[in-house]
Amino acid sequence: MLGSRFRRIIGAALVLGLLAGALPLAQAAPVPGLYEGTVPATDRSPKGLAMVYPEALRQVAVRVTGRPAAAADPTLATLYADANRFVQTWRPAGSGQVAVGFDAQAVEAALVAAGQPLWPADRPVVFAAVMVERAGPGGVARTLVTGAITGDERRALERVAQARGLVLAWPAVESAPVLMDLAQSGPVDFLLAFAREQKAQAVFWLRTSAVAGSAPQWSWATDGLVGSGRGDAAIALQGFADALAARDASAPGAALAQLVLVVSGVDSLADYAAVLNAIEGLPTVRELGVTSVAGNVVRLRVRLRGDAGGLLRVLAPAGRLVADAAGTAAGDGSLRLKLQK
Repeated sequence: MLGSRFRRIIGAALVLGLLAGALPLAQAAPVPGLYEGTVPATDRSPKGLAMVYPEALRQVAVRVTGRPAAAADPTLATLYADANRFVQTWRPAGSGQVAVGFDAQAVEAALVAAGQPLWPADRPVVFAAVMVERAGPGGVARTLVTGAITGDERRALERVAQARGLVLAWPAVESAPVLMDLAQSGPVDFLLAFAREQKAQAVFWLRTSAVAGSAPQWSWATDGLVGSGRGDAAIALQGFADALAARDASAPGAALAQLVLVVSGVDSLADYAAVLNAIEGLPTVRELGVTSVAGNVVRLRVRLRGDAGGLLRVLAPAGRLVADAAGTAAGDGSLRLKLQK
């Protein structure tokens, strides 16, 4: 017999599914400010600004390569010393700081020439489910951090997201009452399902404790990646960024691959939309086109970072599109998939 708490969680998940259409949708998209570094600059003369350009470019290199070590990598010392030639714009950013914008294509070309990987700008939107516990006179108070709530926990995570080039999506206020149970207990599968309803591709769950000395719990998940533990939330999100970059960053100079997909089991318009959404939403896919539709088979052409094996790995956790063993003997070099119902 199901426990009452588990029944509440299941019920909350069902209600969240009903609410999904009313909540703002988050699409995978280029990260805002990916090629912009923000640095202190009290002297805004040309000479003064030239002194801070290298630090701004270090911030950009960390985001673009997915490597925190890039900031101090000796192989990039010449690049940073010549940061001035990559600068396109600068603007005041408040509190004695300036935001320096760099030429994206020139920076990428220089990084590739220096043997650095590139993490594509289209990255998974990360749905943040953060439950904060605080002890008070009436007992323990629990608060779900939403898009309308700021606080130390949210600011710490957003600093990491900005430094690493991640986009965080926060729950809408109206979803808080039904999301509370999920965020309190952290069943990452349910949270990831809800994140996908919002067109986010990943989830980061955090629960702080009102007990003095007790470390926060955290977990994160996306296609092909799962992690969990206890400890500092900012370090946990850094680890998630490292895992995403390791999965999605291309080797130096790697070009986009072209692949033909033949998908069977497409019996309705809803099936057709499900196939396109599942493939187009993958962070490694850059272009998607339909070349033919015949019966219940759709033929697609995609351009992507990686290869067929990598595509299958990121599709596997969702379980909707699987390798079609019955159709792999055609010998035309295509990847045969089947839509699972």
